[in-house]
Amino acid sequence: YVSAQVVDWPANEIEELKKIFGSISKKFKRLDVSFPPEIFLVKTAGVEEGYAAYTRRLDTIVLPANMVNSLQASPNFGDPLHPSNNRKYLEDIIIHEHFHIYSKN
Repeated sequence: YVSAQVVDWPANEIEELKKIFGSISKKFKRLDVSFPPEIFLVKTAGVEEGYAAYTRRLDTIVLPANMVNSLQASPNFGDPLHPSNNRKYLEDIIIHEHFHIYSKN
């Protein structure tokens, strides 16, 4: 069931994620934290976990499409929980999920 929820990363999202991870790397360098050498980032439709971000195993972050959509310029109808065209929103979620990876390791 969960594997059927996995969706592809379009090229434009990959480019935005590179910028996010560049920013995150700078922030983590100032801290004395270590992570697994490889962390997998999986995008899903979101229905498998109620459209929430989560981690699995010691090295996997799963992001639902509704959160990733914050990278796109689309109307959010004033919904502060789902901003649009907002890289910081997704960056904060990814940082939060890194905390879970860190605590698991």
